[in-house]
Amino acid sequence: WSLESEKVAALSIRKGEDTRSFSHLNWQDPQNAKWVIEGDQEADNTQLTTWIGKALKLKGSSYATIPDERLGMAFQLSLKTEGGDEETISFYRDEQEEDWYASSPHTRGKLKLIARTLDSLNEDLPALLGSAAKAE
Repeated sequence: WSLESEKVAALSIRKGEDTRSFSHLNWQDPQNAKWVIEGDQEADNTQLTTWIGKALKLKGSSYATIPDERLGMAFQLSLKTEGGDEETISFYRDEQEEDWYASSPHTRGKLKLIARTLDSLNEDLPALLGSAAKAE
């Protein structure tokens, strides 16, 4: 994505019909910054902070040479800066090869990602979205 990860002030995650929003409090001060469920700053957000930290460090390894019809939409991240810049990243899974890909308006196509990291992030999404749903 084109946005600087350390300047992301808000993020939403969409998986299927579920969408949850999160805020990055004190994002300007890395020592005191923390991610919180929008509307519930007091909830234990350890899992959320870890998940977002991993997600914002993702890197593509190469452009995809795979037909789009083999890719299924897994989830989306929408990032927003304090200044109002926004970007949505879509994550796709190739079930046949068990590979992961991502695209955004910033990329020219779909980028292949490291499967181990994405498998872990995807596995944690139901619990993350469930904890967010309970807090709202």
